[in-house]
Amino acid sequence: MWFLLTQIFPLLLLAAILGAVLAYWWLRNRQEGITESHERITERLDALSARPEPAAREDYEAGMALISSAVRSLRMPDMDPVNQRLAAVEGAISGIVMPETDLGPLQAMLEGMDTRLNQIERTITGFTLPETDLRPLEGKLDGLESRLTSLAASVAELKNTDLSPIDRRFGQLEESLAAIKLPEVDLGPLHSGLARLDLTIAGLDRPQTDLGPLQTRLAEFESRISLLGDRLEAAQKRDFDKLSSEITSVASGVSGIEMPDLGAVYQRLVSVEHAIASFTIPEPNMTPLYERMAALEDSLATVRANLPGTPDLTLVERRIASLQEAFLTQTPPDLTPVLNAVQSIEGRLDLEAMENRLNAIEYGLAAIHHTLRARPDAGAARPEREPGTRAAATTRPPAAAER
Repeated sequence: MWFLLTQIFPLLLLAAILGAVLAYWWLRNRQEGITESHERITERLDALSARPEPAAREDYEAGMALISSAVRSLRMPDMDPVNQRLAAVEGAISGIVMPETDLGPLQAMLEGMDTRLNQIERTITGFTLPETDLRPLEGKLDGLESRLTSLAASVAELKNTDLSPIDRRFGQLEESLAAIKLPEVDLGPLHSGLARLDLTIAGLDRPQTDLGPLQTRLAEFESRISLLGDRLEAAQKRDFDKLSSEITSVASGVSGIEMPDLGAVYQRLVSVEHAIASFTIPEPNMTPLYERMAALEDSLATVRANLPGTPDLTLVERRIASLQEAFLTQTPPDLTPVLNAVQSIEGRLDLEAMENRLNAIEYGLAAIHHTLRARPDAGAARPEREPGTRAAATTRPPAAAER
């Protein structure tokens, strides 16, 4: 018995240790220590309370009121003399008249050029070229066209040969050849005979064929064909020579036409271009205007110097800058640990039953509130010795209804 107990005791001890470790791990992951979260929240709240208080709205309003009062105390300068001087300057500038340029000589020169160009155009339009006689060429072309049309008609009259009988015969031959079944023949003797025939043919002496008459006939044919080609080339050359001679005569006639001399017109145009390039417009004298503007600037400088001194807004600007810096550097409190703790609690605890109970209580309070509002006489008939209870009863239902 003791032997069994001594053997089981270590196993029980190991199971207890593992159970304790598992319970610790389960509680560590499933539960949260309230003391630690409370300590973190208190540390955060102490840090927030130790921070300096941000600027209040009253400070901003006081600064803006000071700025508005300082701006209202400024006096606007009298700009009537400046406006009068500017009006006088505008009147003087509008009274300036630029001298008109005399373009009469240029117009006369252009009219002369126009008349000369019109004369040249009339002389060119009145000139006529002699007409070239192209009737022989047209006659040759008509003959060629008629021969080509007759050749085309003769070619069109040709009929294609009817090959359908030949096709039928070939079809019959193919069918007959396909129907023939050749018996197997022993070709051994034939091969041996062909071998002997090859040997006998190889042993024969071939007679030399005399190709001289054939070569002479071929040479005669070549000479006749060359003569025919020379004749055709000579005939074509004569026709082309005649046509080229006529074309050269036309070209010589065209080249013999005297072109009008346009040198004078070109020189006149060049002179006009030089005259236009050398034409200069006199620049207006703006020195008096510049002097008047300088005097106007001096008078404005004296007016600025005579203005009353503006109030010193350095302190106000510093106050505004400090307020802006305090407002911009203000950081919101870090509520991340609180939110994390609340989220962890909401995620680990099932508050649905509590929410249902609270909804039921809220609905009951709302029903009581509506019932009390529906019975004003009963509430008025109560004695006045319970003011605290009535006040609590009248103030609590609206809060419950708002909830």
